[in-house]
Amino acid sequence: MKKLLLLFLFLPILTTAQVIKLKGVIKNADTKETIPYVNIGVFENAIGTVSNENGYFEISIDADVFGMNLSFSHINYKQYHISINYEMSDSLTILLKPKENELTEIVVYGKKQHILGKKNNKNSIKGFFEPKGLGGEAGTLIYNSGSCNVQSFNMNVLKNNFEELTFRLNFYSIKTKKPFQKIAPETIFKVVENQEGLITINLEQKNIKIKGSFIVSIELINIKNSEIDNPEFLFSAYQEKGAIAYRKMISMGKWEKFKKVGLCYWIKIEK
Repeated sequence: MKKLLLLFLFLPILTTAQVIKLKGVIKNADTKETIPYVNIGVFENAIGTVSNENGYFEISIDADVFGMNLSFSHINYKQYHISINYEMSDSLTILLKPKENELTEIVVYGKKQHILGKKNNKNSIKGFFEPKGLGGEAGTLIYNSGSCNVQSFNMNVLKNNFEELTFRLNFYSIKTKKPFQKIAPETIFKVVENQEGLITINLEQKNIKIKGSFIVSIELINIKNSEIDNPEFLFSAYQEKGAIAYRKMISMGKWEKFKKVGLCYWIKIEK
């Protein structure tokens, strides 16, 4: 009787341990060109990844999310979902339909320049990037009154001994005090091994116009590991009343919010 009881207890464990591995390519439904850096995953779950620069992806799916949707998301395309089940092909071709630019245009008068956010200084602390996988993000709240035209994004790297890290710069509107919708065109940048100090991303040609406060984040979309054990990526952060930082561990994952801590991201704007 004891052996039967143990067998019954183990059955759910064996069932939930099943995993299917999917791979595929993501293409523009109209042009059939591949789409790089698409977010892929199960919404607010610990399963996610990002397609590579050639639109290809691989992802492992646990049996406990069967019946849920695997989602594909990119700012320039309509979101696409497929149901996860045992019968799905292990080699997929995903076609995403382009969407029109839905960003709200705001007219900004005058050319006075300002700095929003927090610069690093002697009192800055170390922040670090610790995602569980591609699509992990680290963001911070930027207070803004009125409308502004974004000129550049700046951050201070303290240490990087990865061979190369590729990031996507994201700007979000805010809903329920968390990142909601992306509100700027895609911007990709890289940080190479031993690159330290100020990083400035010029955004003047992106025509990014934002009204009110927003959240800015860097999203990890590709990694080239170095030969160093346990490589690190460190950047400047700060502790202050009113500061808010956000973290997402993986693509399509759940946002976490941290009060009284912010990331030293600063934005040059025109108002």
